[in-house]
Amino acid sequence: MIRYVLLLAILLSQLPLLAQSKLENKAYKLIDKYWSEPSVENLEIAEEVIDELMEDNNAMQSAIPLYIKSQFMAAQITNTEAELPDDYEEFLDELVIIYNKALIYDDHNQNRYLILKNLYDIKSKLTEIGSAHYQEKDFNKAYRFYDAATRINEVEIKFPRIARPDTSTIYTSAVMAGLAGEDDIAIKYFEQVVDLGYYRPDAYDQLIRLYKKNKYDVKAKKMEIRKNKVFPPEQND
Repeated sequence: MIRYVLLLAILLSQLPLLAQSKLENKAYKLIDKYWSEPSVENLEIAEEVIDELMEDNNAMQSAIPLYIKSQFMAAQITNTEAELPDDYEEFLDELVIIYNKALIYDDHNQNRYLILKNLYDIKSKLTEIGSAHYQEKDFNKAYRFYDAATRINEVEIKFPRIARPDTSTIYTSAVMAGLAGEDDIAIKYFEQVVDLGYYRPDAYDQLIRLYKKNKYDVKAKKMEIRKNKVFPPEQND
């Protein structure tokens, strides 16, 4: 009798895992169907199942749900007909978190290539959207999208692949952050591109201006000296 009770207990304990596995398979099929037929309708159908999949307490530490979610978010941002969530800032933060975790928990590198490929496409799309907002002089939104692109690039760098800091994206993020009044972020990004040897004198000029604006007079003076070594004044004569 005890033996049957133990067997029943084991079977019952496996039910949630079986249900989760079934949900994963369904989500896989739906996201694959979307990529073969990338319509908004297929995206919305997949969203409902993937949202249910991610409700599991272990989903944010599991390779398969994170991979599926990363695929879905790539579809959201690259489909020009799909609308981003109203709370786009929360969406952008989640985007970075999901891709970071998807790579962390991809223990056997089973999906690494596709995750990193999506990262590149997403980064390009984020900068494209950021540029559109810049053209509309919506500097706050432009900054948010360029900042997300830079954080996505930081995720790329952390994982094995020939990835390096995208100085052009970081520089543009710095400019957008400055226009949006986010001086601390702008300073951080301008410092990055200067340290990476980005060969643009205006990167130094804008960093010096921000230092002076925020009363970092010593830093401003040191950066002026540093700039003059890279771009000697006599070059401009």
